[in-house]
Amino acid sequence: MKEKGIYEYKYKDWKIYTIDKNYYNIAESIIEKKITVEKIIKDTHRNTVKIIEFNEKKYICKEIKSEIVIPQRKIQTLWKKGEALTTLLNGKKVIDSGIKEIAMPLIAIIKKDFFIVQSYLVVEYIENIGVSNLEDIDKVVDIIKKIHRIGRYHGDCNTSNFIKDNDNNIYTIDTQLKKSFFFGFNQWYDILNLKEDLLVCKLKYDVTKKFKVIYNIGYFLAAFLKSIKKLKIISIIRRQKKNLRKKGWKI
Repeated sequence: MKEKGIYEYKYKDWKIYTIDKNYYNIAESIIEKKITVEKIIKDTHRNTVKIIEFNEKKYICKEIKSEIVIPQRKIQTLWKKGEALTTLLNGKKVIDSGIKEIAMPLIAIIKKDFFIVQSYLVVEYIENIGVSNLEDIDKVVDIIKKIHRIGRYHGDCNTSNFIKDNDNNIYTIDTQLKKSFFFGFNQWYDILNLKEDLLVCKLKYDVTKKFKVIYNIGYFLAAFLKSIKKLKIISIIRRQKKNLRKKGWKI
């Protein structure tokens, strides 16, 4: 793989992709499980997210399990790059385009035979202060608009995936920043997701007023899919899937 500004390095059975060769040592320490873990933020069957420390500097390290435990996602890694590398490549392209309000992805670490068998994503650490007021949501909307303007979308667009640093700058996290297709369907889905966000609803923030709504096929498809997901039968299926996961089912 040759991507501008991305370094590729093989270490044992792993491939390391990074924006800077100085990060090779961090990647090797993660692979060898010799990294200092300061805090586990999240640990589920889908992902484990940790704050790690290397040479007195903090980073976020995400082990992506969903591509291993969920059969349909695992099969897709036969021909797809996987979440870690996709996030690294797209994140760099978006930041290079001039959008700086992204928690910068630094390293993708992947072990693969036919399928991905293990992978990690390392992202810059930003002091996590959650967005909490109308001014914050205004900044969130501005970031989403910037991402949409270059033909990409967030994919999990809610205020919990935007964080503030100590200077009140806001950054987006947990996004692969993929390209949007089919009349902006994914971008409309972002907007409709944000409209239903708990903080947005609590503060009665008018999301649609901030975006120019174009009633095209993409919008109606996104709205239709949102309405389908609100059906009672879908809620029942989701509960059943959750219960099966607790019993060890990989779905």
